Amino acid sequence: MLNKIKVTLVQAPVWAPNLPPLGIAYLSSFLKDKNIDVDIFDFNIELYHSVPSAYQKFWEKEWYDCWNLENFIQFITNEYRELFDSWVTKIIQSGSLIIGFSINCGSKKLSLFLSEQIKQRDSSKYVVFGGPDLFGYKTNDLMSLDAPIDALVVGEGEEAFYELILCKEKGQNIAVPGTIVREGSDIRINKDRALIEKLDLLPIPDLTSFPLEKYTERETIPILSSRGCISKCNYCSDHQMWKRFRYRSSENIFQEISYWNSKGFKNFTFCDLLINGSLKHLESLCELLIQSKIQVFWGGMAIPKFLDASIIKKMKRAGCNWIFMGVESFSKRILKKMAKHIDPDESLEIIKRCHNEGIKVSIGLIVGFPGEEAEDIAINLAVLEKNYQYIEFVSVNPCCINLGTSLYNQIHNLQITLSGAICPALMWDAIDETQTVPNRLFLAKLFSDFLAEHYSERKSEYQKYDAFYYRTMYWYYQEKGNPILSQKYLEKLKLLNILAVPISLY
Repeated sequence: MLNKIKVTLVQAPVWAPNLPPLGIAYLSSFLKDKNIDVDIFDFNIELYHSVPSAYQKFWEKEWYDCWNLENFIQFITNEYRELFDSWVTKIIQSGSLIIGFSINCGSKKLSLFLSEQIKQRDSSKYVVFGGPDLFGYKTNDLMSLDAPIDALVVGEGEEAFYELILCKEKGQNIAVPGTIVREGSDIRINKDRALIEKLDLLPIPDLTSFPLEKYTERETIPILSSRGCISKCNYCSDHQMWKRFRYRSSENIFQEISYWNSKGFKNFTFCDLLINGSLKHLESLCELLIQSKIQVFWGGMAIPKFLDASIIKKMKRAGCNWIFMGVESFSKRILKKMAKHIDPDESLEIIKRCHNEGIKVSIGLIVGFPGEEAEDIAINLAVLEKNYQYIEFVSVNPCCINLGTSLYNQIHNLQITLSGAICPALMWDAIDETQTVPNRLFLAKLFSDFLAEHYSERKSEYQKYDAFYYRTMYWYYQEKGNPILSQKYLEKLKLLNILAVPISLY
């Protein structure tokens, strides 16, 4: 006889406050479809609305790294102790045996904190971590003997998590592919799990359990039309996570859009790594939207290739009004080093086509990539100088070398050292000193200042980089044992007077 188990899914801070998290939404709908009783708690959006408006800056990307600082986490958990205690009480009183946390790079520490509090009050609760930060190569530190975690779901979570629940219901040992399980003092690492082949068979994400009115884009619904990417850029870990590109049928996506449109929603954000991984399916979806004559507006990320004038016109007619393109560089030499198989001339042509059709285009730009030289920097600046009027916004990012990427696996050949205790992916130096952390951060500031001059209406957005720059330089020189320079950047940070939070916390 089965011991029916209830499940609670939790999104701890930090996560973007604009839209509900799709990961646990997909999990919830899949489990409910299997007659599993599920509660969802988005504590991230609850904390976001509980803090003073000045603190809400910590939910911006320039401040995400603070959520990995011990003193900052201690401050937040002490300052809002009653709120955190109420969350733990809510979880325990939910009647759920299994508590699932969705983990990303910013939510890990508070998820661990909440898990520890739960275990202290009720050690029978079975805590499971899953999510985008647990794709095989980031799991070792989480499953230490004293960690308040019973299991990890690594990779796509729907089927693995459901089978884990069934094992708990039946009282069986958990040998579920795609999981890592604690068994007494031992850790069982089960085999990898095969990918879900037919994404159409997944029920649409369960957003009904989220307080949709609390998200900053409360009139927008997130959509995921595919999983994975067709590219294998060496600075990116996504293709390592998802293995290969898979997509839902255009009819299936259209049904989801139509459902939410019937509920009064007109705006949709595609959360895919790219919306043009299959032009055939993108074009088919556009045709369905055009034929239906429903009025919707949407956008998403795209690779800057394949998009000719015909498909761009069709996208606009179907309601596409914005797009974000991962250009990353206009230098052919750097694009080759990135293993990014795009042509910068084609990228620029696509940007202009979209602009001329009334689709707003933003782009990503990575600066300070290993091997980047003055000529490459000049190329990027020259292209932006000449074509900025076609681009809505440029997201400038100093190059990070993340664990799990092909670039990370090349650091010895490239004679690169990663030395920072804080933000190790960012704190790398080339041994020959052609690229150092200060140079790379200053280069990103140079681009941000350049763009602030050219985009006066969005100047304040580009100036947000100043706080990140001064703060990171302060951290860097602190770790290098240089009190004079660390103090210099601390004073610059103080002058910004950004937050009503003690500066020592971040």
